[in-house]
Amino acid sequence: MCSGGLSLICALRSSCAAARAGVLFLAGVIAICSAPLARAANLIPGDGVTPGVESFTSDGNTNRYFANNYTDGTSDYFERTTAADATDIADGFGFSATPFDGAMWAGEDTDSLDNPFGSGQPGVIDFVIADGGDFTNRQVSLDLAARQSGTIYETAEEILIQFATGTNAPTAPGNPTSGDFDTIGQLLGDNSRMRFDDDNDGNVDTNDLALVHQFATINIPIPDGGSNLTIRISIKMSGTSEEIAMDDISITGDPAVD
Repeated sequence: MCSGGLSLICALRSSCAAARAGVLFLAGVIAICSAPLARAANLIPGDGVTPGVESFTSDGNTNRYFANNYTDGTSDYFERTTAADATDIADGFGFSATPFDGAMWAGEDTDSLDNPFGSGQPGVIDFVIADGGDFTNRQVSLDLAARQSGTIYETAEEILIQFATGTNAPTAPGNPTSGDFDTIGQLLGDNSRMRFDDDNDGNVDTNDLALVHQFATINIPIPDGGSNLTIRISIKMSGTSEEIAMDDISITGDPAVD
């Protein structure tokens, strides 16, 4: 049974599905299976299935979000998929992400030569919120899954959740070289698995929660302020079989009171 607490490792989506529980970053500490924060206002439209939730049921690139998506048809891709193992866009994952709702975002070897912005660049998805500065108590929520065996996530692998406001916001959303972002949450490779950096200090160890085939939901507070808001999810995988699935992204906040 899922409940609040720092020591419980039960962030899997099915474990707390009724409450949409997961991992909540609070003051640099991960709280496992905490109840999600109140959702006073949705800051992104979503894809029309659940209000305010981007679950990739249709292609929203350059409309609902901005991404440097691509696929080479085999083992290098950063793309929307309608298969739990991504076999509709490439040779696919070595696992099936669960529970699968019919669409998600998939990435493997995202910094390859096939990346539209060149080798070494991450895959990014940007959400641009013109009036994002008009809200407080903001948070971003997303579901993540990864391969558990048969690969090694090296220390160069990373998933960064970032934000930018004002003149730091990207002038070319979806371009990983555009904008000056601050990282508010991250998952890092430890030469074995992808793990949550529980205090956001750039280091992980075997005590930190690892991604598995089953989606885990994480909720990350966004600092207040700014005249606008761009949320970036940056995924850098530097080898084949280093596979990431992402789904159900939402960004919420409370209207600011003058």
